[in-house]
Amino acid sequence: LKDVEKMDYAFDRYLVVMARYEDREEWVNLLRTCLNRYGEKVSDTLSVGIAFFEGLPSIKDAYLATQKAVSQKLFLGLNTVVDGAANNPAYKKNVLAAMDIISKRYKENLTVKVIAEELRVSESYFMHLFKNNLGLTFNEVLTNYRIMVAKKLLASGRYRINEVSDLVGYSDVKYFSLVFRKVVGMTPS
Repeated sequence: LKDVEKMDYAFDRYLVVMARYEDREEWVNLLRTCLNRYGEKVSDTLSVGIAFFEGLPSIKDAYLATQKAVSQKLFLGLNTVVDGAANNPAYKKNVLAAMDIISKRYKENLTVKVIAEELRVSESYFMHLFKNNLGLTFNEVLTNYRIMVAKKLLASGRYRINEVSDLVGYSDVKYFSLVFRKVVGMTPS
């Protein structure tokens, strides 16, 4: 268990995509879809920064702002799309606090209600804030984080599936296997 606590799940890989400003929503949705597929197939994580520009003179500034935003990404170990044109690339304070709670307490029975109470905000406000900032629901982020940790533990070869299930917060091994298969596309074995 001490080894699990010391493991580093952060992989500092990122890239920046340049796109015309008019296609903003289309590009963000496309990149999120691609990252979801990437996460199903590859155990490493990746953040994509998308830099929007309106004309040639703005390309360099858009690229530099996006590169900075994505390199200071919110949550290491989670595939994310960072909109470099957003006014707040560091994300909202409550989202940062929630991500910190997930990274430290993912083994616990975390729910929207638990997190919202800790942050002293309403559940609906928290869910809306989370989805708008990350493009994922709270449960999707928690599940992705748990499965990402599980993949690392399984790849180490030091733990059996039932041990990994417990270590990442799933008391039911059959349910863990179902979730793992849904996220990764294959069984834990």
